[in-house]
Amino acid sequence: MGTGVGKPYLFYNESRNMVAQEQRNTCLAACFRQFAEDRGVVIAEEKLITQLVQVFENGIHLEELEKVISIYLPQLRYTLGLFTDSQVLPDLERSISLLRSVDNMHQSSWIAGVLPTPTSKAGHAVIVDRVVGDLVYIRDPWHPEFGVSSGAGIQGVISVTDFAEIWKRAEFGGLYEF
Repeated sequence: MGTGVGKPYLFYNESRNMVAQEQRNTCLAACFRQFAEDRGVVIAEEKLITQLVQVFENGIHLEELEKVISIYLPQLRYTLGLFTDSQVLPDLERSISLLRSVDNMHQSSWIAGVLPTPTSKAGHAVIVDRVVGDLVYIRDPWHPEFGVSSGAGIQGVISVTDFAEIWKRAEFGGLYEF
């Protein structure tokens, strides 16, 4: 994971409500840090990374995410959404429909995996705050202008069509609290 969403934001601004990823391949770690901070648990990226068995070239694997959830948010009731079969979301309309239903089922923000381009070797992670009409409100640890270690991530708005396109390509559909 880790090169931004790969689609244009309709609007974005730097935000203290989203931590910045500190390394090229730590977007999922940054999203988890913010997800935990939203729930009152503050974690430094360096400390989080040292507790993981491996941080791979392309980022953090889901088994590692489950490990840090058990350490930092042991009471969290969650599910991981996985798209392991490309037939699950064969077209954009089904992807948009699923995106809207996932957002409606979960009243809190959730972590989503995206794949910026069909040829991307690495995915990216963002926090979806809500879907309203044709807009998706997200928080992104990758700053579109400055990349990593900019001090803060961003809050942005992207069209539902653009977001659904990059979301349906990712194997990691999301981390949802229930």
